[in-house]
Amino acid sequence: MKNLYSKFTFLIGFLLFANGLLAQDNSSKFVHPLNIQAVGLYSKIQVDGSAWERRNGEKYQNNKTARVEGEIKAFENLSFAINTGYTDFTQTDSGSYKGRDRVGFGAKTAWEGENWQFGMGVFGYSKDTTIPKTESFNPNFLLVRPYLGGGFRFLGFQILANVEFQTETNSKFKETYNEEFRRHYKAGASLAYTFFDKLTLFLEAETRIPYNKEIDTNIRYGNAYPGISYKSDLGTFALSAGIPVIDDRLFDRQAKLSYFYFW
Repeated sequence: MKNLYSKFTFLIGFLLFANGLLAQDNSSKFVHPLNIQAVGLYSKIQVDGSAWERRNGEKYQNNKTARVEGEIKAFENLSFAINTGYTDFTQTDSGSYKGRDRVGFGAKTAWEGENWQFGMGVFGYSKDTTIPKTESFNPNFLLVRPYLGGGFRFLGFQILANVEFQTETNSKFKETYNEEFRRHYKAGASLAYTFFDKLTLFLEAETRIPYNKEIDTNIRYGNAYPGISYKSDLGTFALSAGIPVIDDRLFDRQAKLSYFYFW
């Protein structure tokens, strides 16, 4: 499995490199959101580092994550992506864990005009046996995440929105005896304004709602993400914060630093 993963990673890296040499202006004209799902097509390398913390009574949680994603626009209306990451999580009452995150593989199709875009796609994620089972997810199951969304430009503003559905599943895509797949809906929106073609201000928001509240416990949240990005000759650098806006919260505060290289 490790050899297969290494070979696939090398193949994706080679395709990204080759496409970068051959293609120009191969990414969406819309700015890339910092936190919600991007529905436009991009040829990109994205690197994120984030940290959040939460205190609930005597329980304290701290989470640090590094993540990398590569996306390649293979055809006019189609792109493919791969991502993975590394998590360092600490919780006062149940210890901590460190390990590589799930590997995600995605495909996306989109259409874009001068002032609008519409797209849809799906991500599939491998099992995550390095992470202990929690009330939020079962690492022994695969994940499937379809989504769709769109956006438009108006008076210099760019507005993006999307909805997605995530479900755990097995290789047969069917629940068997004593298996309960955790599922949820998520909706997100982003408002952005760009100054001097280099500096962009973001205000993003998202909410996650469980499909079955009896099975899907502790996964409801609503967050706002103010952020800023700067486009340079070396790539685009971005900084955003995470602020909960409802009582059910994943974190008390979050900070995220991102780097994008588009071609």
